[in-house]
Amino acid sequence: MTFLAVMIGGAVGALSRYVISKLVQDWFSSSLFPWGTLTVNLLGCLLLGFCFMIGERYLIPPHWRNFVFVGIFGALTTFSTYSFETLALLQDGEYGYAMANILANNGLGILCVFLGFITAKWWIGR
Repeated sequence: MTFLAVMIGGAVGALSRYVISKLVQDWFSSSLFPWGTLTVNLLGCLLLGFCFMIGERYLIPPHWRNFVFVGIFGALTTFSTYSFETLALLQDGEYGYAMANILANNGLGILCVFLGFITAKWWIGR
């Protein structure tokens, strides 16, 4: 059951990543900055923080936790693409964009997980 949950969650996350990233990057088509990757990474951080806190409050079966955390969020967020795009920016001499990408993905990623926690705690307590 767990393997199936991870597999289906991975398909949902991968498709979501592709669609969201493409829509956002197309929106900012004139920019060299990888807005699509940043968006899926930050969205994944926010949702992961939220779902983690909800999962702590309510008993969620392990296969559902694996579906969401390993499957969906594992496929939605992408450290390898973020790293590749940062290296490409550095190789192209776009040092400002590279530094902005590093700071945004790491700093804002941590902030989004925290905001997910806070939002879930508020939602649970209402």
